[in-house]
This record gives sequence, C-alpha cells and structure tokens, in this order.
Amino acid sequence: MYLASSQSITLLNCISPINNSLYIENPYCGNKSAFSNSSKILSYFVIGSILGSDLEESCTFDMVVLTSSSIPLQENATYSAIHVALAFGFELYWYRAMCGKCDASKGTCIVEDNQIRCRHYYYEDTPLSERTLRSFIVLIGLPVIGKIQTL
Repeated sequence: MYLASSQSITLLNCISPINNSLYIENPYCGNKSAFSNSSKILSYFVIGSILGSDLEESCTFDMVVLTSSSIPLQENATYSAIHVALAFGFELYWYRAMCGKCDASKGTCIVEDNQIRCRHYYYEDTPLSERTLRSFIVLIGLPVIGKIQTL
C-alpha cells in the first residue's frame, strides 16, 4: 500500500488544561473513558507525530489519524482547519502493491482504463542496453502491429 503525501494528526486526552504551543484544543471531544477518576476531559490535537518528551504528564495518547488534504497543516493550525483536513480523509493507492515487477524493470506503474500498466519511457540518452526489443523496432522505424506502449 502507498500513502500519497499524507499528514498525521495525533489526538490526546488530558485531565488538566495544557499551555503548550504544540497542543491545539479540541473543544468538542473528550474521551471520558481515558481517565476513570475524572469527569472533565480535555481533548487536544497535535499536528504530526509527538515525541514522548512532548507528552504532558496529565495527558494520554488517544489515536493518530491521517489526512491527505491538499493544504498542509501547520503546527499552529486552527480547529476549523483541522476539521476540514479530517473531513477530506486520506488517499490510499492500493495499486502500488501490484507494481513490484514494473519497479524492478525501471518502469512507471500507472492505472489506465481501470487496468494497472507498466510503462517504459526511453529518451535519446537512454543506453541501448536498457531498451526493450519493442523500443528497438520503433527506434529503427519498422512497422509495429498494435499499440506501442513503450514510448
């Protein structure tokens, strides 16, 4: 599986207010089951991953979610910007798992007409030893029956 330029958002639950620029308050959520002895739970977002040294003492880790929003979130993002990014979701390109042979042959794996295809692109400076038979036929100008997919 391949994740296209995804960004992580870490969700934390805390039993006391946090004064840390990494933490963005989430006024609408709080996992009450995170702390059995507290009725007021504060929820925070952290853009990206969080180091253990940055985790405040009164907080617990809840979860990490991914987003592939076209607008990257900054560390000082607003709650509404995070909400938009989460609503966007994330993109998962499953077809990359089918591209092992193509990658090994220095091809470009693409989805075309709902089929996974391996394209080999050659340029004037591509050594002849790296070209396929089909590209040689095109190089010398012989007629080829069918589609040429190597150019």
